[in-house]
Amino acid sequence: MLDSLVVIGDLLELGGSMSLPGVIAEDWLYCAPPAFVVREGSILLLGIEPEDQASLPAALRTRVVRQRELRYLRIDEDGDAISAQLRAAGYLEISNVAWTRPPHKHTAETFLEDVIRRLREADNRGTLEGLQVYGPATPGEHFASRLGPPEGRSGFHVGRRPQAFGAPIWLFVELEQGLPVRFLDLPWRGGKFRGCDHGWRIQSALDAHAGQPQTYRVTPIDDDRDRYEFFSPLPLWIERKLRIHGEKLPAGGALFAYAIDRHCDHGTDDLVQSYMWFQKID
Repeated sequence: MLDSLVVIGDLLELGGSMSLPGVIAEDWLYCAPPAFVVREGSILLLGIEPEDQASLPAALRTRVVRQRELRYLRIDEDGDAISAQLRAAGYLEISNVAWTRPPHKHTAETFLEDVIRRLREADNRGTLEGLQVYGPATPGEHFASRLGPPEGRSGFHVGRRPQAFGAPIWLFVELEQGLPVRFLDLPWRGGKFRGCDHGWRIQSALDAHAGQPQTYRVTPIDDDRDRYEFFSPLPLWIERKLRIHGEKLPAGGALFAYAIDRHCDHGTDDLVQSYMWFQKID
């Protein structure tokens, strides 16, 4: 549930801050301020209201529609008026483009070259206690099962290392016979996405570069909807699109699945193929 709230934007995952005296963790979760995103036919409500005030105008409270973790207002011609009411109540307006903005589009090879350059420029060295790295893809193996000890591995890998507080840190590491040569913690300085988002994209690029691209499946459900099945995690900016345009389904043999209206301009295939280098399978 927490992951869903982070994806939608009710919670913010921020790193490199000290929220408790003397305690520095890689990531902290904070309540996002009340905000909204105008979409076609609705206004998505984001963030968490302060305990001491109810910022959503009373006239709009009865119009809130709840669908899983989503909260939105249906609009017709009154969209501009409702947006004005929300701004007057202190809500921040986030453009739909900004809320779902992907990173720059690159080939897997160009993207990897940039990440390796960042790794070498940072030139972080040292022992990494408890390091685990993702190994090569194996048909039928779940993504999480690829994580294991680095013994005997060489080359570039996505991995995770434990920290005193919080979830293990994502990193990109160069190995030589199981020993770290240099590493780069994720997200890197100035990175706009979560560490896991960077890690999943780097691993997808490594797989594509190795000739074993990650895959997804699309099958028709009925005359209007397709079932999209994914076998690997997806970064926040793709999951937001899926949450908006799709309906989550039982995963079956996949990691997760969505039903999506094939007649709407959801752009899922372009996102996973052009930004994650996934391959569609039958």
